[in-house]
Amino acid sequence: MSLGGLLGMESTTNATPATATPAALPTRSDIESPEAHHFVVYQGGGYDGCVWEWNVFRLDGDGCFRDVFSSGYAGVSTPSEYDDISLGEDDFKVWASDAKAEVFDPRDEASWGIFCREYQASFVLGVGVKLGEAGYDVRLPCGQCGHSFAPEDMASAQDMYEGGYYKGNGGIGIVVTDSLCGGCLHDACHVECSKCGVDTDRDEAEYRGSEEAPVCDSCHHEEN
Repeated sequence: MSLGGLLGMESTTNATPATATPAALPTRSDIESPEAHHFVVYQGGGYDGCVWEWNVFRLDGDGCFRDVFSSGYAGVSTPSEYDDISLGEDDFKVWASDAKAEVFDPRDEASWGIFCREYQASFVLGVGVKLGEAGYDVRLPCGQCGHSFAPEDMASAQDMYEGGYYKGNGGIGIVVTDSLCGGCLHDACHVECSKCGVDTDRDEAEYRGSEEAPVCDSCHHEEN
């Protein structure tokens, strides 16, 4: 499943991390060890209209392959496809280097923090939701208040779009521009009516009144 399908909007097809400085790639035995819980971000995709896009798979502590989302001819969606690119220590490293892959640990705060900082907000949200569904206690940093919150508590993609927190992805799709908790998005998109104090949509209230004196729909009708 593509990231676009995961979020209900198209994903970034060729965005790269802003300051990616990955540590040395682990060996296959490292990422499949009983103590390890890793997810691997790699260049998948490759289909009509997409040269490549970020795909993700994860490995449980038992070494079992789990597809998070994959797409195109370069997507790794099954255990056998994973085996094909990681039959040995060197094979995995060669594949990871060629595929521009990075490995992160969702249980390690520092590792998860690097992932959140380096990748696009829509992508981070999609991965966070899937890891949360798998039982990992991952938290996302709110771009407004700075507090961390569970992925399921993030404002929905539709609300982010309506609030203006989106941009084009360089193709035909859109992506959200920040990770916001529901409270901060509400504060950004709502304002108190200057006349009655009721909570109302900011854009509509400022259109009916002004930025300094927003007016709700009810008060506007009473005056007109």
